[in-house]
Amino acid sequence: MVSEYPIKTYKALTGVPPKAQPFFITSCPDNDQVVIIIHGVSSTPYSLHFIADILATSGYDVDTILLAGHGTTLADLRRSTFHDWVESADTAVQANLARYKKVYILGYSFGASLAIHLGVCYPQIKGIISLGIPITLYKENTIRALLPLARFFLRNYKKHWITAEKAKLLPELGQHTHIPVPTLVQFRRFISHCTKRDIPHLRVPILIGHSRADRVADPVSSQYLFQNLKVKDKSLYLIDHGNHRVDEVVSRDFVSHKILRFLQKH
Repeated sequence: MVSEYPIKTYKALTGVPPKAQPFFITSCPDNDQVVIIIHGVSSTPYSLHFIADILATSGYDVDTILLAGHGTTLADLRRSTFHDWVESADTAVQANLARYKKVYILGYSFGASLAIHLGVCYPQIKGIISLGIPITLYKENTIRALLPLARFFLRNYKKHWITAEKAKLLPELGQHTHIPVPTLVQFRRFISHCTKRDIPHLRVPILIGHSRADRVADPVSSQYLFQNLKVKDKSLYLIDHGNHRVDEVVSRDFVSHKILRFLQKH
């Protein structure tokens, strides 16, 4: 008899394209473990769907979050703040802690920063998976010098890593070719005021992964994270392929041999 599980359920948020909708995957009945997945700034849960599918077929329920201001318009993204993004993730964590015995958080890019913040707020989290955390951006010094000025004469920043072919697919994914400058300011503010302060206080086991060739989030970010963590149960993997796109960096082999083993251990 063929099992009906895993079962993937999409939410129906107004104004959000079907592929950008957050989803929940029930791996099996009466499961007691869940992985919360948090996407990056200007992205949506779809970017991490293949990881979610692997986790679900391996026995973990999966809850994906659509951060406030994401998945709709640039105007909505521009109006949202890091406080809104934290609230989106915090709401999901509280709901899952009330339901599951074991709760893990996987964050990609800025989602990894949120995962660490939530791990500090909720030490009962069983494990954190940080992928491509952007503590230091590629060409950080240039960005740091120009961003304060850009706020006054530039509305949006073009994502230089998006190819023309990829750009055609973004609308159906609820994503954009540009990031509002105020959004970048909020992003940088959270990294400076929250992430760097949170890191020494994290007591939750953590797995860290990063591409050596990342041209968005400099790989020194994950090295900084690893070196400044006080928690003893930590591991760092620098991956030799890919850039900042999660589907290029995180292979099925990495999910199976690193992420799943980490989850099973904790």
